[in-house]
Amino acid sequence: MKLQQEFRAAHLSGSAAADGIRAKIEKNQAAIKAAGFAVDKLADNYTPLVPPG
Repeated sequence: MKLQQEFRAAHLSGSAAADGIRAKIEKNQAAIKAAGFAVDKLADNYTPLVPPG
């Protein structure tokens, strides 16, 4: 999620680093999928793991 935020900021600013960040996102998503998690539901899966407060 943090990489996605960095990508959006870099992309909007026209930064050349946006392509590198996007590649990291794609690599991370592939690893998550390979581990058996649904990438499109990560926020739903992550929320219960974060302690309140």
